[in-house]
Amino acid sequence: TNNSESSTTLRIFGKLLTWMTERNEMVFLYCTANNVDAIPPELLRAGRLDSVWWGDLPSIEDCEEIFRIHCKLNEIKLYDNEYFELGFAAYGYKMTGAEIEHAIIQSSYKAANQSKLIKKEILVNKEILDGIIHDIRPYAISNAEILKKNRLLALNKFEFTSSQAKILAEKTTLDYEAVQSEFKEPD
Repeated sequence: TNNSESSTTLRIFGKLLTWMTERNEMVFLYCTANNVDAIPPELLRAGRLDSVWWGDLPSIEDCEEIFRIHCKLNEIKLYDNEYFELGFAAYGYKMTGAEIEHAIIQSSYKAANQSKLIKKEILVNKEILDGIIHDIRPYAISNAEILKKNRLLALNKFEFTSSQAKILAEKTTLDYEAVQSEFKEPD
């Protein structure tokens, strides 16, 4: 980041900390971060946040439900089995909920563009969504090292939103330890 971005971030962060300290009313504050290692320690100290939770990538069932919700919001109708197939694909590609939502929105644009090109109405269908899913480079792939580091931190510092999130963090730790022992210098 450049200096102006850094000073803006610090100023906003300072205002948030002041507000958290001076507020009198009961407030539920919900924050998210892609890189928990970058969260300033002042925010994580006792008395600031009551608890910190780690939520990992969505399960297959979660992915399917995210497709159902966002397809309904975008007036896209699919067959029941297609929601499962898309959820399975999104899970396999390690997509976040936001990436699934983005794929649905992009598929609407693509369908509208195709319908203009051939002057025939084309509705969003599973094939269009499949194509969009394949084009997205998921955060979990492009930032695999950050995700791994976040999972390792979560095991030591955070509570888990689901048993699946904890299992993924534990698996990351086991994989990390196996790699470390494999490349350990001989005595």
